[in-house]
Amino acid sequence: GPGPRYQSPNQVSWTVDNFINILKYNIDHNIPIYGYEFGNEPNLFQAKMKLDISAEQYAIDFYLFMKTLKQYAPSIKAIGIDLDYIPSSWHIQTFDELFLKTLKNMTNGQYMPDIMTYHFYPLISNKTSSIPEPYLATANKLLNPYYLNQIGKLSHDLSILYHDKYGLEEIWLGESASSEGGGQLGVSDRFIDGIEWIDKLGQTAYNKHSLVFRQTFCRSPDNHSYNYALIWNQTPRPSYYIAALYTQLVEPFFLNITTNQNGDTIRSYATCSSTYKGGVVLIIISLNEELSIT
Repeated sequence: GPGPRYQSPNQVSWTVDNFINILKYNIDHNIPIYGYEFGNEPNLFQAKMKLDISAEQYAIDFYLFMKTLKQYAPSIKAIGIDLDYIPSSWHIQTFDELFLKTLKNMTNGQYMPDIMTYHFYPLISNKTSSIPEPYLATANKLLNPYYLNQIGKLSHDLSILYHDKYGLEEIWLGESASSEGGGQLGVSDRFIDGIEWIDKLGQTAYNKHSLVFRQTFCRSPDNHSYNYALIWNQTPRPSYYIAALYTQLVEPFFLNITTNQNGDTIRSYATCSSTYKGGVVLIIISLNEELSIT
């Protein structure tokens, strides 16, 4: 049948037919669904698919998506829009603001996303055709506060936009790893990757993000393009254990703490414990080879 969009010289719009079929199938078969996400990296449609869709048009499409979802399955979350924030660019993109502004004005705020999502990687692998130096992933850069702080700045700014300005309840970092383009061999698949990973979990939690999704969970041994996978050939990599411990120990209640060290080389995060009532989980990362934190 027809795809989700049809294109004419003067119009590009999303069609709802396939989505209704999916909704009906899942309802008829009692398949539990937490949420449906609308699209993936719409700000890259032009570059990747030669599909020119404005933020205003995307807001119109999202309204149709959400109205249909609420008609057939009102309890299921409407998720979007997974904008891609590239390394070196942690400022809020025009697409994001125009989409939310248009959607709010068009629907009087009645059809805003239940969960807002985006993608971010601080560095780039050498499999990417164009690498804006100095963003080629290396082990040393994962210990550099300049690169680690990018997600902190972006998640802070997006929290203000999504939570404070538009009143959206929940934010997900919907896709992330230490480097995009499949991850960097010898970096994304090593212990050093875990430093960036746990620091990112701390910074996003501090900035009111509910979930962080790792790209990617596992890969097969005959696929050598996903160096950022947490599991390879049924063997967990170091960052897998960080994710597992964090999930088991941490409650989604972040505590404000500060260190008395100058600069960003001592990084600390604290949350409520999920295993001990009244307990606290403390995460301390030292990027300073000469300073002990014990």
